[in-house]
Amino acid sequence: MSQDAIQSLLLNQTFKIYKSNSTLSLTSKLTRKQLEKFRIQLARYLYQRYQQSLKLNDSLIVQYESHRDILPELTIMNDTIEEASYKIQYLIIKLENSRLLPRQILMFVSSEEGDNTLVLNRMSGMNYQVVNDYVLELLEDINDYPLIIKPIALASRVIPNLINKFLDLVDKLGDLQLVYSVPSSRLRNFIIEIPKKDLDLVLFTGKLHNDICAFLYTTTKIRFENLVIEKFINSLINISNDGKFKLISNDYDLVWFLFDSIKSSI
Repeated sequence: MSQDAIQSLLLNQTFKIYKSNSTLSLTSKLTRKQLEKFRIQLARYLYQRYQQSLKLNDSLIVQYESHRDILPELTIMNDTIEEASYKIQYLIIKLENSRLLPRQILMFVSSEEGDNTLVLNRMSGMNYQVVNDYVLELLEDINDYPLIIKPIALASRVIPNLINKFLDLVDKLGDLQLVYSVPSSRLRNFIIEIPKKDLDLVLFTGKLHNDICAFLYTTTKIRFENLVIEKFINSLINISNDGKFKLISNDYDLVWFLFDSIKSSI
């Protein structure tokens, strides 16, 4: 798999950011024995869920009579690519019956600097959260040493730094929406919307978020730079401080800047 393929996996998918104490495998990929054990455990779990769905739906057609019927439909791809200072080990899980298991994508992003590994985990919707959690549990026990995979929230500086990075991409940003949390029980948040046509009115110093805060201060007398950004929505990326993001533009530099920003904060 190439670097371009990694970007295409990220494109138009919602990912949740986790961190781990190690990458998935200390070599470039898991062994066949590890993958087969993982595949069998997952197939057994999926068969249990399938049996539960039969009871609820009272279906006349039985598709699977045991977990062994699921195994031929279950494909797992695992390998590592290297880019600049990063090693990205990916795990892609596909089942022909996507209603039972939507495609699972996990990327373990590690570098020579720093102890923590960044884990990008594709979200499949609330109905499948329990399945995704089970996949993570299996991965934590896949090696002789324990993996600890935990969700993270973004440090408060990550999104402002990312917005400042977008100065050279202003023409591609489209309309902006920034959602700021408010330290008050009376107000839930501030939602700031800036149409694309008005962005030129905001730019002064060359750092987009700094300029937005300065512009808003002149009109509201509120120091937005002291508030936490909950969400930033535009035509290139949607990102929130709970660690979720959706990459909308296949921009090479944006992908690696995003990795740099997040890894430096964990």
